Amino acid sequence: MIETYADSSALAVLPRPRKTLPSASPALRAKQQSGSARSVREPDPIAACVLAALTQRSVSQRVQERRTEQRYPYPHPIYLTPVADDGPRVDETIQVMGKHLSQHGLDFYHREPVPYRRMIASLTLEGGWVGLVLDLKWCRFTSDGWYDNGGRFVAAIRSPLAAE
Repeated sequence: MIETYADSSALAVLPRPRKTLPSASPALRAKQQSGSARSVREPDPIAACVLAALTQRSVSQRVQERRTEQRYPYPHPIYLTPVADDGPRVDETIQVMGKHLSQHGLDFYHREPVPYRRMIASLTLEGGWVGLVLDLKWCRFTSDGWYDNGGRFVAAIRSPLAAE
């Protein structure tokens, strides 16, 4: 059985829906102000729950921005190949989920801590791969059960996945 939230506490934090839109025509405003059942809108419990979740997330994640470069959302798979003294270990390549990409860095999510400091990040391009040596600088466990990782690019090289 699915439980519904007809009287959600999330509704209390949301503003009441507007009865008229500012750009509505006079005829539409008159129709909305009439006593018809359609002009009185019941709060939407689904929208209220979604907005409450978004509001809570945005309030709890307000932090001072320390980055100097523009970051771009990059929610795409990234392949990380460890770099050892004798070269890349292609057989130990892992797949992670990208979070943000900047001109000189990257952050991503992974289910486990990444045990290497230096890795080659392989990003897919149309018709090929690009390889960037990544020096991992930080890793933190999130409340959602993921590890949030990030680092700086130190060199552009041929991706070890391009040979496959």
